[in-house]
Amino acid sequence: MKSGPMRYRVEVQEISSTPDALGQPTITWNTTQTVYAQIMPLTARELYFTKTVRPETTHRITMRYFAGLTSANRLKMGSRIFNILGLINENELKKTWLVDAVEVP
Repeated sequence: MKSGPMRYRVEVQEISSTPDALGQPTITWNTTQTVYAQIMPLTARELYFTKTVRPETTHRITMRYFAGLTSANRLKMGSRIFNILGLINENELKKTWLVDAVEVP
C-alpha cells in the first residue's frame, strides 16, 4: 500500500477502568499507538430520537495492519473520535486494516 493517501495521524486508544476514592470505576482512554491512516466519509444522516436530531457520519479508515486492533478500541484524530463498528483484514494478508467507524458527535 502506498503511503501517500495515508496523511492523517490517528491515535489508537483502549479503554481502562480504575476505581476512584469511593470505589466507583473511572473510565479513561489510553493511547496505545499512533499510526497514519486514510479517512473517507461513507454516509451521513440524521437520526430522530425522542424529539431530538442526532447526526451520524460513518467513515472507512484504512491503515497498515498491526496485531491487537479490535472493535473495543477507538480511534482519535485531533479532537475527533471514531468508534469502531467493524474491522476487515483486507484479503487476509495482514497488510491492511479496513475499519468501518462512526464519528462521535
